[in-house]
Amino acid sequence: MMKLSCRHILYSIAAAAFLAGCAADLQPHIYKPREFDRTQSDYNKPLKDRNEVIICFNKLKTKPQLIANMAALECSRFNKNAEFNKQEANFCPLATPIAARYWCVPKVSR
Repeated sequence: MMKLSCRHILYSIAAAAFLAGCAADLQPHIYKPREFDRTQSDYNKPLKDRNEVIICFNKLKTKPQLIANMAALECSRFNKNAEFNKQEANFCPLATPIAARYWCVPKVSR
C-alpha cells in the first residue's frame, strides 16, 4: 500500500486549487456588494437608481474599451452617463481582481 505524506496531500490540494483557478470565469462583471445579503430590503429586486457602477475585470484578458462600454451601458439604464472615477484592487474576486469605478452622472441637456 502507498502511504500518503502530508506533503503529498498539500501538493494535491494546491494543484486542485490552481486548476480550479485556471477554470475560473475571467469575464468582466458588475460588482454587487450586497448581492447575497438576504437581510437587505432591496434583496433580489431591480435597482431603481444607480450613482456608481463597479466593474471587476482581469486586466490581462480585458480591453479597457469593453469596461468603459459596460459602465456606459449600465448607467444609461438610468438615463445617466458613465464618468470614470478610479481603479482599485481590494475587493473583487481573484480571477477578476481589478475594480474600475465609474460615477453615473445625470445627462446634461444641450
